[in-house]
Amino acid sequence: MKLKIDMRDFSKDAFLGGRIQVLQPKVGFRSSMEAVFLAASVPAKENQTILELGCGAGVVLMCLNHRIPNLSLYGVEIQKKYADLAQINLDKNSNVMTYHCDIQNLPLEIKNKNFDHIITNPPFYKKNAGTPSAMLDKDLSLREQLNLNEWVKISAKRLKPGGLFTIIVGTERLPDIINEAINYFGNIRVKPISSRINENSNRVIIQMTKGVNGVFSLQSPLIVHQDKAIQKNSKCFTNDVQNILENGFALKI
Repeated sequence: MKLKIDMRDFSKDAFLGGRIQVLQPKVGFRSSMEAVFLAASVPAKENQTILELGCGAGVVLMCLNHRIPNLSLYGVEIQKKYADLAQINLDKNSNVMTYHCDIQNLPLEIKNKNFDHIITNPPFYKKNAGTPSAMLDKDLSLREQLNLNEWVKISAKRLKPGGLFTIIVGTERLPDIINEAINYFGNIRVKPISSRINENSNRVIIQMTKGVNGVFSLQSPLIVHQDKAIQKNSKCFTNDVQNILENGFALKI
């Protein structure tokens, strides 16, 4: 059954300075700047194939589709409401396909492909840590049901040799990702993201290459807010972040 859109329950949200418009539920999981950072960090080239594991409402794929022409984009999402919403958001783009499925049970069309890039913003809060959200769909989007190790293994299996895996997670999960990734990937690069210059990183983007050797690289952090943004709810972004969020610039990892 196709998802029925009642605008009393959904909002149309602008990303990339209004260059794309995305339908999202007013209540539940909603994509934010993390999705834009993830899309910006993917160094894809024209005519490459990209798979997003856990595509939500399709924001990352939409940002990529806007920045880089002629990509073949695929997204899988375990929650049917969001998978349907992603297809609606991406419906005008014939180069994008989305599927409602578990990443452990991918459709044959995905299993029969090897991708240039696999990207994901997986649920990374530990299952028994913290207070679960009262909204089940939001909790499923944020809280680990499948161990992060499996996200790494599945990504390695679906990538071409030399393909890139890019993942954004909470900083506290970096050791878990690295411990598994070294079995399949090399040239592992980590980009911390910090709210302000004197604050610890709360997110990291990790990018790695399948089947190669290469040194581990911890890069300088991406600082989101300018120092003068004293209040926590200020949107006084640094120039780099402003260009990523509003102008669709790439983020080099």
